[in-house]
Amino acid sequence: MSASNTDLDKQAKNHSGPLIGIAFAVTWAAVLFIGFIAWTAYQADNPGSQSPAAYFSE
Repeated sequence: MSASNTDLDKQAKNHSGPLIGIAFAVTWAAVLFIGFIAWTAYQADNPGSQSPAAYFSE
């Protein structure tokens, strides 16, 4: 039960938009994760600093 009409060039053209969107979302998640790691490492140098939640509750 395989597909009878598999035109890979046409499928690649039809799916380019969603694939670009997925790549953008994964890249953005990686950037945010790297920023979180950098921010956490920066905060580790100052253990007396406020909790991240305290910034939003003021």
